[in-house]
Amino acid sequence: MVFMDWDAPKSSVSKSRTNQIAGKCNQWFNMRWHGIRLEFKQGNIIMSNRISSARFHFARRAIGTVLMTAIFAIGIACQPPENTPGDNGGGDNGGGNNGGGDNGGGGGSNGGNAVAIDQLAAIVLDTDGSLIGADVVGDQIVRIDRATGAATLVSGNGAGSGPELDSPNGVFLDSDGSLLVTTLKRLIFRIDATNGNRTLLLDASIADDPFPKSFSGIAATDDGSVYVTNFVLEPDIARVDQQAGELVNVTPANISNGVNDIVPIGGNRALVVDVFRRAIVEVALPDDNETIISNVDTQAGPVDTEVGTGPDFGQSPRTITVADDGTIYEGDEANSSFGLGVSVIFAIDPASGNRTLVSGPDNGEGPDIGRPIDLIVDDEGLLLLIDGNHPGQLIVIDPQTGDRSFLGV
Repeated sequence: MVFMDWDAPKSSVSKSRTNQIAGKCNQWFNMRWHGIRLEFKQGNIIMSNRISSARFHFARRAIGTVLMTAIFAIGIACQPPENTPGDNGGGDNGGGNNGGGDNGGGGGSNGGNAVAIDQLAAIVLDTDGSLIGADVVGDQIVRIDRATGAATLVSGNGAGSGPELDSPNGVFLDSDGSLLVTTLKRLIFRIDATNGNRTLLLDASIADDPFPKSFSGIAATDDGSVYVTNFVLEPDIARVDQQAGELVNVTPANISNGVNDIVPIGGNRALVVDVFRRAIVEVALPDDNETIISNVDTQAGPVDTEVGTGPDFGQSPRTITVADDGTIYEGDEANSSFGLGVSVIFAIDPASGNRTLVSGPDNGEGPDIGRPIDLIVDDEGLLLLIDGNHPGQLIVIDPQTGDRSFLGV
């Protein structure tokens, strides 16, 4: 997912009053304009790109001036009120924003407290079957009970020590049990999942940039190398060089103009979502080596022979996950083949590239799939989906029937 963040002065933002300003402009104020979604987070603006990837760079320049003016005017109108006495006495996140502070100086006394989830941006499956999620609005990493959906605090908002955790939007469970976490401002952390302590691996923020272009994915390969992907900025795929304090470009030559997700599949191999070519691609990192698993030949980028049959990918292939049997599942946003603005879940055969509809408006019952953000497979073979249209909830999908339900409901 691509986010752009406009900072409001922290002193003027009361995190525990997020719901109190709903009557003025809502916690998440949505405005759709030529395929772009703006979401207001406690005085911050988060932008999720919805432009057809083939026209992204042209459109970005064309709308830049008008968009900046609109954002400035709306952002001022939607600033939350100043802090007042009593705002810090517990807060929406259950542990209270004063319980040790976001900077973690208190030693993580709030770890394990029950919390509310504001907006998940990424999830992973832990070895014990529970879920760990990045709450981009709540500034926290949470553990989610797989059966009930109840969340407890892992890191942030007073849990864990280390640098401040602000707007985490990506999470990956490394082989040693620690968490690799990205933030909207392009910070990369390693977090101890047992005590919430945070270590900064890399600060890739851009100085004086009012709209940080956040990473779209993070993963580690078997040799311990950490990789991130970018949808807006280059490089599209980069290795995190912690010692040198920089990102090293490892993007294969034929991948360009945006990668939405990355999933390791053993050794130094990973699957990525190449948005511009509407393709699922296997890459061998850090080598310049790629194999197209499934794609739709739009001739918008490097011209490829179409691999796989079945329904076309939509304009915004979003997120992928791999089941134990090797089946690839993909959350496909805005697929006009199924109706205007309709999103679906595909299953992809890794051998043939053939695409099959798993869940959507004509396959399965339950809540609609609106904006796929992240998708994983649990230990029972069920799919768990973060959907931007259902903040604070997870959708459980049975890949055999396509039926959908909210976790814990």
